[in-house]
Amino acid sequence: MGTPALSCPLERSSTVGTRMQSARKIIFVLGASAFCAVCATVISSIFTVGWAFIGGWKLHGLWSTLSALPIIALFAAIPAGTFGFVSGIVGGLWLLARNGRFGMLSESLFVGLFLSLLFPLFHCTMGWGGGGEFGGCALIFSAGVGCPTALLCTLWLGHPRSDQGER
Repeated sequence: MGTPALSCPLERSSTVGTRMQSARKIIFVLGASAFCAVCATVISSIFTVGWAFIGGWKLHGLWSTLSALPIIALFAAIPAGTFGFVSGIVGGLWLLARNGRFGMLSESLFVGLFLSLLFPLFHCTMGWGGGGEFGGCALIFSAGVGCPTALLCTLWLGHPRSDQGER
């Protein structure tokens, strides 16, 4: 019988380090998706309330318009939050792949614009009403929500390695 093989502590720490990096990346992508879900819900609710106020819907002034914001946010949370979560996964993976290079803000704007223009298709595919609206207003509204969400996500989260010095 021979002596049992001992594992090298260096190999074990390397495996643990790789697992920690993978866990950090997963947490980063899930954080980006949660951030985008909340941000898309809030921005779309604010746009809807602003549209209602400017459009002159039967609301009794600014206070009643602002008091409708939490209710509209509840209704916007399902479509906007779901799509924001899915888009946040795509955006988080894109931020990981970019590796913190120059031009992330402008590129995130274009990625956010592209993903947001897919929202009307997603909305109709899920069967969430609207009668299949692919008109200009739906696209403008979607782009108005998606672009700021992508920019805020990039500014808020940046890149996961930027604070660890591993660039």
